[in-house]
Formats: sequence, structure tokens, C-alpha cells
Amino acid sequence: MNRARNWLLALGACVLITPAAQAQYREQVATEIEEWEQVLAGDGYHMIDDSHTGTLRAGGTETLSLSLSRGRSYVVVGGCDADCGDLDLHLFDNSGNEVDVDIELDDYPMVVTQSGGQYRIRVTMVTCSTEPCYWGIGVFAEGDRDVSPTISDNVNGQTIFGQLSYNDATLREGEYYDTHTVRLQSGERLVADLRSSDFDPYLIVQPPTGDQSDNDDWQDSVEHSRVELTAQESGVYRILVTSYTSGQTGSYQLVISTGGGRSNRVGKRGF
Repeated sequence: MNRARNWLLALGACVLITPAAQAQYREQVATEIEEWEQVLAGDGYHMIDDSHTGTLRAGGTETLSLSLSRGRSYVVVGGCDADCGDLDLHLFDNSGNEVDVDIELDDYPMVVTQSGGQYRIRVTMVTCSTEPCYWGIGVFAEGDRDVSPTISDNVNGQTIFGQLSYNDATLREGEYYDTHTVRLQSGERLVADLRSSDFDPYLIVQPPTGDQSDNDDWQDSVEHSRVELTAQESGVYRILVTSYTSGQTGSYQLVISTGGGRSNRVGKRGF
């Protein structure tokens, strides 16, 4: 049961925002992250990632995967534009345990982990007066800059244990989804393998530009989806875990493997 879908990831009704307005909203988010940078610098933390931003409507969520080198403490902070009144962060380890949470009534949440590893960050736009609202996160590491840890989008071959829930963002037809990201070099091979016995898994891989790749039933299995591709351009590829039918929730396992070309395990700023 394979079909092509042209997803509109507007997280609700379409809202036209001019390029000038988009730049303004992103600048507001960047300003909040920069303020965090000044505060955390006094505690010995330096920024290793400040590039991931997105938009959400009130009540919407987005889940991101994050891999951090071991041996350091990390702080993840959030910021949002002037129309956002409350933004929350939840930090989960690879087993789904909640490591830290900030659900205070404010638009500058912060969560902390004392060690590296594979994590998932759930961003929740609690209130937004003019939808959608822009948000962003910054990741800070403790220690000297000359020995700063590397940050990668996913550890090659790492199994990610995730959960589609009623709090997740939805696609155009009401399907809940989680977002995972991986940075690839042109010519590098990507295999994303998704399995779930709780819902009919559907997998989407979006390149930086151009057409997406998607799959529903890999080898006619309703519990298995898989996308294999060779990167046509360097950049960040978004891997969306969703369901074939709207409204489905449950646990899943996602394995992301890369190979060929240059490795994505290098120090970098950004997901």
C-alpha cells in the first residue's frame, strides 16, 4: 500500500507570512537565544548549536532528536517570537525516560542533562496570540571551546525509541508526526528504517530542497516502512515518522544509518 503524498507542513490552516515578516520573527527568536548565551557564558557554558527553528500553532508540538558527545553537561534553551506567550521543553533519553522538563509559564524554557548521549527534545507551543509562532532552541556545552564536544543529528545505526502521541504536531490530514534530522554530504547513503506494531507506520524523508521520498508498507508489511536514498546535495535531511491513517498513536523504533561519501560525524553547528 504505497502512495505518494505532497505534505503541507503548515501545522494547521495555511497562513501567508511575507519574507520580511519571517525575517523579523526569526530575529526575535535569535535575540532570545543570544540573551541565554550571555547568561550561560558566566557559568562556563558555550553554544554548540543555535540553528534549529520552526513554527507551531497554539497547542502544537514538535519532537527533535539530538546526539551529544559524552563527558560533558549540556543545557538546551528555547525562545520564541513576540506573539508567543508560553513555550515548554521536555527532554527524554533514548529509552523514553523524561530527563528534565520546563513547563513554567514563560517563553524562555531551559532543560539540563549531566551527560551526553541520544536524546529527544519535545517543543510545545502553549500559547500563541497570532498563529503560527516562530520558535528556536539553542544547545550549550560546559567546558572550554577548544575541547567542545561534537553534535550530530543521529548516531549512525542508533535505534531511536519514539512515541506518536495526541500532543504531537499533525500533518495536513491529521496524522501525528515526530521529526528527526540528519546531516548528509552529497553522495552519502541514507537508510531510514521504521517499525511499529501500534500503528501503520509511514516514513517521509525531506531533503534540503527538491522532492521528498516516502514509503508506507515496506515489502508489503503494515508494520514496517523504509526509505533508502543517496543524498543529491549536502545539508540537513528531515525524517518524519508518521502514520498512514490520521489519528493513530503508539510506540515506534527508528534506525537511521548512513554510509559512503564523507561521514556526518563531524563537529558542526546545527542539526
